Amino acid sequence: MWKQLFELFRGTLFLARDVGELREAVTQMREEMDEVQRALNQVAHNFELLSEREWLEREKQVLQIQNAVLRLEAPSATRQTAQRTGLNLASCR
Repeated sequence: MWKQLFELFRGTLFLARDVGELREAVTQMREEMDEVQRALNQVAHNFELLSEREWLEREKQVLQIQNAVLRLEAPSATRQTAQRTGLNLASCR
């Protein structure tokens, strides 16, 4: 009987120790998951910034192309207007 009581007591102590270790492991895993979540949030934020920068760069390139086209069209349009109105552009300079 004493032997059974001792084994029960010993088993209870081991279970208590194991439960304590498991609680510590769970706490550590939660901390690691929080760290992973923070890292993922940072990656998502960086991805959003990169996407925004790329969009702004594409918009800038489109505006530069439009500007170049307008510059090419402007002298031609000015000459055509001058011809229609009979102005001499050389005398305006």
